[in-house]
Formats: sequence, structure tokens, C-alpha cells
Amino acid sequence: MEARSAEGPPPIPRLLRALYPTVLDLDDLRYRTVDDVAAYVTRRLGADERPDGYGPTGGWTRQLLFDEIGREVGRAARGNFLVAQFMTEELLDRQPFIDVRRGWSAQLHWPSRVEDWLHRDLRRRLPGDRRDLEEMLRPLGFSQRDGLPVEPSDRWFGR
Repeated sequence: MEARSAEGPPPIPRLLRALYPTVLDLDDLRYRTVDDVAAYVTRRLGADERPDGYGPTGGWTRQLLFDEIGREVGRAARGNFLVAQFMTEELLDRQPFIDVRRGWSAQLHWPSRVEDWLHRDLRRRLPGDRRDLEEMLRPLGFSQRDGLPVEPSDRWFGR
């Protein structure tokens, strides 16, 4: 594992290059354009296999819809693929748009910060009591620090 330095991202590990000769570093600004994100969203919508979803059928008019949605997500995500993924997952979790008009994305009240997207995504995926969610994620929080204390305590059990 390599850590990032102040000079920029670390070089792609040699083993990874050996296994996958074509590797894109998504931290490189060349690969984080609005058009790249729009293409990602367009492909995701076209691959939606739900019977009432976006789906791969519908001809050129459907492709125009995907392109317009992709461009709007690309602009809103400002080239950030993680944010675009959150937006796309949310779009795929609701009834598909049949048509889009100017300002269509405003009605979705998309957050502007990644942290807010994380909270929104967790609420969407894991609806219910926030305490249950915190209890489920607490071990992950401990794993990112020094781990659980040796002696069991109420903190182990979410109390």
C-alpha cells in the first residue's frame, strides 16, 4: 500500500501494471472531465435491466435522454466519479425519467458535498432508525482507529 504525498498521487504499482497494462488513474485530471462522467452515467442507465427501468431499448430518442441525463450529472458532479455514482444509483433506484426539461435535477435536491452524499446514500440503502445504522457501522469506525478495547464495554454493544 502506498501513501499519497504532497507532490500528487503515487505511481501505479508495478504488479498492477503487469496484470493490467491499461490502467487509468482517475485522480489524473485528464480522466475527470464532465464528458467522461456523462459517458459513465449514460452507460449505467443503458445497462439498467429492470423491467420498468431505463434499459437498453428505446432507440435514438432513449439515447438522447441518457445523454442529457449524463451531461447534467456530469456537470453536477463536477467530474467526480464517486459523486456521479451516488447520483446514478439514486436515479436507478427511482422511476425512470421519460423526459427531462431544464432544471429537472433541481427537484432531486442533490447535495454538493461528498460527506452529504454518503449520509444520503446510507439513508437510501438502509432506511430505518439512525441508531441501528450507527450500531452497524461502529465496528468499521473502530477498525479505522486503534480497534476495539481489550475489555468488553457498553461501547462494544452500542450503548
